[in-house]
Amino acid sequence: VASMLPASRILDATINEFWLWHGTTHETAGILARTGFDERMANLGGLYGAGSYFADAMCKSNQYASQSNDQGEFCMLYCRVTMGAAYKTTTEHTQQRRPPLNRDDPRGAGASFDSIFAQSGVGRKGSQVHNEFVCFRDYQIYPEFIFRFTR
Repeated sequence: VASMLPASRILDATINEFWLWHGTTHETAGILARTGFDERMANLGGLYGAGSYFADAMCKSNQYASQSNDQGEFCMLYCRVTMGAAYKTTTEHTQQRRPPLNRDDPRGAGASFDSIFAQSGVGRKGSQVHNEFVCFRDYQIYPEFIFRFTR
């Protein structure tokens, strides 16, 4: 997955740790900054399963920065995201609570990949424009910065 990103986004290629964007509301950004991400809140209807979604393109996350505050500012998080052993998908994974099984995982049978990476062109019948990064565990994500901006 690291080969898909510019060097400035890569924190540690050995564990697939990157700087990635997450668009959200001001209220949710505050909650995530205080308490972290919670996979129990993830939507099963997500294109790649019930995980926390990130993008390397700010414009993709901007689509989810949907509510402005009283000053007309929108909000995004810039997060440290550790993908670990990422499953590079070629299809959608709706209604899934975790990534596919990783048959080569040293932990043995039943172990899944740590995350899902969907390269542009995978989802929505090939019309997905941006890369998407999906994590399924709260400890994979650290919301480092809250960005407030106007459009």
